[in-house]
Amino acid sequence: MFDLICHIEGGRSYPSQAITLIESGFCFGKRFQIPESASLSFSFIIKDKNLDRGSPILNIGDIPVKLRLDSKDDASSTWISTFKKPFSNYESAYDNIFFNNAGNTVISIEFTNSSICKKLNIDVLASKENEALCQEMLGYMSSKFDDVINLCFSRTLKGTGNDDQSKECNISKLISEAERGISTIESLWPFFSRNIRSVPERNIAIQRGGIPDSPEGLIWLSQNQSNIIFCDINEQTVRINNLPAKIFDSAVEKIKQNTNIKENLVILSYLSQIQKNF
Repeated sequence: MFDLICHIEGGRSYPSQAITLIESGFCFGKRFQIPESASLSFSFIIKDKNLDRGSPILNIGDIPVKLRLDSKDDASSTWISTFKKPFSNYESAYDNIFFNNAGNTVISIEFTNSSICKKLNIDVLASKENEALCQEMLGYMSSKFDDVINLCFSRTLKGTGNDDQSKECNISKLISEAERGISTIESLWPFFSRNIRSVPERNIAIQRGGIPDSPEGLIWLSQNQSNIIFCDINEQTVRINNLPAKIFDSAVEKIKQNTNIKENLVILSYLSQIQKNF
């Protein structure tokens, strides 16, 4: 006998809960509902001493999930899921398994040395954002049904009518435009990246211990003479009437390369339109 339990961490629109997917080796034919954005963990509990079956194997769809032996005694053994983060290699019992994968899926459990295999259906509930996106995509495909047919089944991507609109379907036009745009960007990208235009902009910044390096800086210092004091020779930064002096705060010129100019905006607008439309 064995149990399979799914642990769901609480989210904005659903509470924390534990769902028993398999109880005492039985699947009851119920379709379980799990939020797409939920962080999940699985516990597999073997309640008998039959070790001939071997180690358990958990699959979500066609993807195996690693199970680690967490505890064992004379009455039972408990295995928990382990997920490895792709960049840090950090292992955790919880993961967003179904993120951006709403719909129907199958969870199965089997053993290395046995023909036993239990399967159950899961309804992965889409988030509100992805639900709206799916409806928008389906609505677009429904309104462009003839174009989708031409795209899938026509080698020429041509429509069937005699009028100008039917000579080339809208989707094939988009694909052609995207291909031309991408080819243009690929060929010119080295030029764009090496020749980003900029215009120098001069600004005045107040800096502790700085030396004026522009006419504006000298004007500021003359208007704020309290920042100049006479001092020992080892502390001097300037000499006034052949006497050592130092400056506390001074106006220093900062030059910033401004790339927000017409040439760059034209290129970025073109790239933005490609991203938006294709």
